[in-house]
Amino acid sequence: MNETNERMTTLALVLKTRERWLLGIESLAWLVVILAAFLGNVMLTLAVFKSSRIRSPQNYYLLSLAATDVFNATAIMPYTLTVLIKGTWPFGNFICQLQGSLTSICATVSLLTMALISFNRYVKIVSYYKVFRKIRAHYAQVASSGIRNENSAAFAEEVKITAMLFVTVLTFFICWVPSFIIDFYEAIAGYYTLPRQLYLFNIFTYTSSSAINPFIYGFMNRDFRGAYMRILCCKES
Repeated sequence: MNETNERMTTLALVLKTRERWLLGIESLAWLVVILAAFLGNVMLTLAVFKSSRIRSPQNYYLLSLAATDVFNATAIMPYTLTVLIKGTWPFGNFICQLQGSLTSICATVSLLTMALISFNRYVKIVSYYKVFRKIRAHYAQVASSGIRNENSAAFAEEVKITAMLFVTVLTFFICWVPSFIIDFYEAIAGYYTLPRQLYLFNIFTYTSSSAINPFIYGFMNRDFRGAYMRILCCKES
């Protein structure tokens, strides 16, 4: 216990005695993540509500993720930014415990939402594949080729959506990998045994998961991309 307290004291001293240029870089990087998470997820929410093309049941899962990320950007991240700027924790023990609890809750909600997204995609793809396979097997008996083309297009669209959501889930996992590794290491070697820079990198990576999702949707889906452009250009959907 005494060794843990000593290591905590050492890390706190390193935080407080950083050079100004390092303080500026860390604070600016954190501010960029906060703004990206807030503005990106607010724009995502507006896009879903304003555009009928992306106002679909599966995208409500994305709204759930966006709501969690907006909460993270407004109610959790600013405390860390304050610590990076001031070099100390000025909010007391209760807020410290509260921030830690809220971080865990947000991570759990995001993880459960990712699980629901994965299940939804599995059901959708399997269902469409079964329909597509039956239509192909009995194509000679189908009077209208338009039915086949329509279902083929729908299946292809579901595959594209699944690819986008797969990248979202994979990115979330990658962002949290350092945290899992550090927690596992500390369970064996003891708490606060790693350099401060590694802990900061860990917090930065898993927090960045709140800011990345809207950019993934815009990059991989033209409907989201178009909705973003209309919002930025103040055009009606």
